[in-house]
Amino acid sequence: IFGLYIGAVMLRLFLQWSRADFYNPLSQAIVRLTNPVLRPLRRYIPAIGRIDTASIVLMLALQMLNLWLSLMVAGAAGAGRVGAGRGGTAGRRTGCASSPVPSTDASPASAATPNRARLTCQPPR
Repeated sequence: IFGLYIGAVMLRLFLQWSRADFYNPLSQAIVRLTNPVLRPLRRYIPAIGRIDTASIVLMLALQMLNLWLSLMVAGAAGAGRVGAGRGGTAGRRTGCASSPVPSTDASPASAATPNRARLTCQPPR
């Protein structure tokens, strides 16, 4: 959803730069779709020459929000994986709290933080 709206704002920005005819029904639909968010921003963020800075700020803010939400969803999905697939061990103690061991795998997550040891749980004995 964010991607489509970001695309609409970007298309509006390109239409403004190219001085397109805004009597075109497609242009009018894009303006109607993006005006509710851009109009309040334009009160506080003025244009610089022919560059609509409010549109650029809106695109960047939506992209950052989209990235943040994606990371939060990915983090929440990864957090529920401890004990998954062990035949109903979710909710029971699996030894994770008392016996962490440093991981030696070369996964992208461990490559992103090379100075910190990533902890994994040992299976229950």
